[in-house]
Amino acid sequence: MEQKIRWEQEDTELKHNSTLKQLMREFNTQLAQKEMEFETALKETISKAQEVESELIENHHTETTQLNKKIAEKDDDLKRTVEKYEEMLEAREEEMTAKVHELQAQLEELQKEYKQRMAEEEHRNHENVTIAELKAQLAQKTTLVNDSKLKEQELKEQIHVLEDRLKNYEKKVYVTSVGTPYRDGNLHHTDVSLFGEPTEFEYLRKVLFEYMMGRETKTMAKVITTVLKFPADQTQKILEREDARPLFASPRGGIF
Repeated sequence: MEQKIRWEQEDTELKHNSTLKQLMREFNTQLAQKEMEFETALKETISKAQEVESELIENHHTETTQLNKKIAEKDDDLKRTVEKYEEMLEAREEEMTAKVHELQAQLEELQKEYKQRMAEEEHRNHENVTIAELKAQLAQKTTLVNDSKLKEQELKEQIHVLEDRLKNYEKKVYVTSVGTPYRDGNLHHTDVSLFGEPTEFEYLRKVLFEYMMGRETKTMAKVITTVLKFPADQTQKILEREDARPLFASPRGGIF
């Protein structure tokens, strides 16, 4: 009985071992198959990944190349733009420099014209002042000349009166037999009968005074030479000497 049980037990163990081995073979077979499938799938995955990577790398390279090309183009455009604006800026700077020089030249010209105009205006004002002064002096001298002419005319009239009186006196001297006006060849006038009236002698005295004071000397010289009957040559010398005097050497004054 025990032998039978042992045999059954051994048979059961053999069956169990056989089943276990069969299971192990099947497991190993499935495992190997799974490994092959995994490897195949892995290889396919790696291949696809490599393809994708290659595609990505190529795309990246293409995009990078295009981007670099665009960057280079943009860089060239930027350089051209910078050069263009630099040229424009340089041209503008030259234009502004030329304009500044032109304005400076215009300013200097305006300053020069202003100074010249101011000088001309100052000169003109000076001339106006000088002309005004000359006009005033001319008016003053004209007034003096006119006054002198009037006084000379008055004196001439008085000279004519004195000449008439002197002629009448000479006639009386040569006609009358009462006394003689000459003594020792000289004309004596111990009294004032030669001038008719004392006022005439006083007038001659005033004329001599004015002449000696240097006022209206030429006119006074004419009066004196006429009244005192100077010879023509002496009268001419006296008048020439008076003409040589300055016309307005000093202020003039009349005798009246």
